[in-house]
Amino acid sequence: MRGSVYKTANGYGFRIDYGRDKRGKRKQKRYSGYKTKKLAEKAMSNILNDVNEGTYVPPQNITFVEFLQNWVNGRKNSLSKGTAKTYQYLVDMHVSEFFHNIKLTDLEVEDFDDFYNHLLNEKELSPATIRKIHHSICKAGLNEAIRKKHLKDNPSTLADLPSFEKTRIEIWDEQETQEFLKKAKKHYSYIAFHLALSTGMRQGEILALQWNQIDMERKTISVDKSLRRNMEISTTKTDAGARLVSIPDQTVDELQRHWKWQKEQQLKLGKAYENKNLVVSTKWGTLISHRNLLRAYYQIRKSLNVKPITFHELRHTHATHLLKLGFHPKIVQERLGHNSIQVTIDTYSHLMPGLQETAAQKLGNMIFDPPDISNHANYENSRR
Repeated sequence: MRGSVYKTANGYGFRIDYGRDKRGKRKQKRYSGYKTKKLAEKAMSNILNDVNEGTYVPPQNITFVEFLQNWVNGRKNSLSKGTAKTYQYLVDMHVSEFFHNIKLTDLEVEDFDDFYNHLLNEKELSPATIRKIHHSICKAGLNEAIRKKHLKDNPSTLADLPSFEKTRIEIWDEQETQEFLKKAKKHYSYIAFHLALSTGMRQGEILALQWNQIDMERKTISVDKSLRRNMEISTTKTDAGARLVSIPDQTVDELQRHWKWQKEQQLKLGKAYENKNLVVSTKWGTLISHRNLLRAYYQIRKSLNVKPITFHELRHTHATHLLKLGFHPKIVQERLGHNSIQVTIDTYSHLMPGLQETAAQKLGNMIFDPPDISNHANYENSRR
């Protein structure tokens, strides 16, 4: 096995021979983009070592999603119709949205850590479902990629999977919430953080929000869209997800201030400003990615002495504040867009250790100690 370094227009590249095909024709691969000859020689030496050890895998242009689609289609004859349909659904609904156009050979362990956290926190899938996606789709699919010599190893096997134990939810108290909002107010994405805490909307719903979804007079937001990880806006997937959320006067005021700021930006930038009617946007009017919003959030949060909660836990903070104020879980369910009230109760009841005591006391007062003194006096007289 041999290789050779050559000069390119922008630096250096090299060519390697890595065997022969079935017809005896020599198989070659070219690499480029190295600034110096020394860097190219070092990279070539590493690849030639893999070739000699039999572990070399030539780069593939196919994406992870494309590979999984082909793999699932190829297994339809060996799977039951129901299982094949489930696998196709999991790839289409979850994997393709997150990984989109990432190449098969570019996958890293961190990609799967982020993916499973995304499914748990943003899509609110159960740990059991996430483990099914991991074992049946990601891990099994990449093992097939190794068998076909598209990959040397399986990056998904080292990813952290969510525990079957109920995940402990962290939230901010009132003081921490106010402290964060005060600090974040100087950032141009402040309205995103404000909406998360005042409405309980999901991150994707906030990033996809457009001005025509807001009724300032009725003080409501119509939630029916979400920004996916591939930067495409899609409609909500369930009837519960599409909902009307009431907003307080303070949020109306913040939205009006933010709208005015956007108009000023539009005048300032002129044709460079892309007016996409987005509530949360970059300074140039375009979509903000999940990653960039999270980067801003974590930067602000780390500058404060508050609990290190995730962006998604702003939604939990909103829900818990409502429950502490005495609102019925049904109201919380409707605001959050949960499919059932049971999801809301299961998620938040353990955060409210005093609810049962309060309920018992109120019930006792209502039944055994009614406030109507005259009726109580009549009852006492009738016993004499």
